[in-house]
Amino acid sequence: MHELLSKRGRIRLAIIGTRHTSQMMAGLCRKVATAFRELGCELVTGNAVGIDSIARDVWNELYPERVILVLPWEGYNTDRIHPANRVVIYRNQREWTDSVTRLHPAGKALKSGAFKLHARNYGIVEMAEAVVAFPNDGKKGGGTGQGIRVARALGKPLFVLPGDLVALREYYQGLRNQLPVKPVGYLMEEMKR
Repeated sequence: MHELLSKRGRIRLAIIGTRHTSQMMAGLCRKVATAFRELGCELVTGNAVGIDSIARDVWNELYPERVILVLPWEGYNTDRIHPANRVVIYRNQREWTDSVTRLHPAGKALKSGAFKLHARNYGIVEMAEAVVAFPNDGKKGGGTGQGIRVARALGKPLFVLPGDLVALREYYQGLRNQLPVKPVGYLMEEMKR
């Protein structure tokens, strides 16, 4: 288990997922994001429509300075970026680029835009201590699938929801138990509803 207070001062949680979210998955994402936000975590996500933006909006409600948005190129969904959010942009970082050709099933055949979207997934996962993924209908394809492959390759704790919800609760509780003062307000028990 990671120490809650790392050298940076906070645990970074990556939340990644489908652009085409169901009402149930959107609600679950809000609950998960709220619980980890209240625990004091930072969010790392890709600023895409769907799960990324739901998580980003939850953090931005109270702690926009705890949001790190990893973008595939300059100008990507900039209308959705809070001034206090930190932004990291894919600029052909070698590890990010190599992750696509090494881990994506069609990495060498991707067009430029798709390649950059998949490359930034490495940046998202690499910056986080743990990854929560919300794939479309349980399928592990697209950008979410690439994020899942990267998390596994890097050995990051990975929770693919809704299937890994019990394990995510245990991870949350482990982090929560490390706090000297327990957070007041929204608790992970809400995720059971």
